[in-house]
Amino acid sequence: MKFLSSILLTVIFFSSGLSLAEELRFDDLFVLSEAERSTYTVDSIKKLDQEGLDILYAQLEAGALPNADYSGTVIFDSSESNEIERILAIISPTGFLESLIKKLGVSLWKKKIFDPANRSMTNRILLLKQYPAHMYCGISLVDTRRESIILDYNFADSLPSYVPLVDWAMGRTGLAVRDEIRMVRPGLYLGRAYLRGTFALNFVLEQKGFKETKDSWTNFCTND
Repeated sequence: MKFLSSILLTVIFFSSGLSLAEELRFDDLFVLSEAERSTYTVDSIKKLDQEGLDILYAQLEAGALPNADYSGTVIFDSSESNEIERILAIISPTGFLESLIKKLGVSLWKKKIFDPANRSMTNRILLLKQYPAHMYCGISLVDTRRESIILDYNFADSLPSYVPLVDWAMGRTGLAVRDEIRMVRPGLYLGRAYLRGTFALNFVLEQKGFKETKDSWTNFCTND
């Protein structure tokens, strides 16, 4: 059943022939149930190819704003249509730059630290807190039918923790990074990172030992 749903969702996801009402009706049908979402782990998500990750993301909802520390795992787009790899290949034909970026992403980035009260987030790079971002609910760049939780680095210079000498690199004068995440299950989120509007990579965020409450599945991201 899950396989059939994925096939149908793929057709719907890339089709432009449906009315808004039809899209919304299909949209409700193909949101994964709590039971289905509870089966996913970091390891099982890492085994998905890019198409599988795209389909899973489309079947999720924003969920609640994450709180406190979440460990991060990078999943690079391995498809032939990877635009970031194409750009990096032009800049660095030897593959050095692509290799360096992947190594840094896997070995140096450790976690994201969320502060929902202030609608902000900071990355942990090794032992340092760097690259803050605003956190809000917004429209996904890949699936506009439902909101995602947006982590926006472009105007992070308005945040108290912003350090111009370092943090500019992720902002609007640098890579213009914009992350978006959706909740797989409480304590586990699937994310997508964009550099200047171009999809770059996937990532998974997990808070080990997350203490689930009765509201964990029903709290949804709002901008109130």
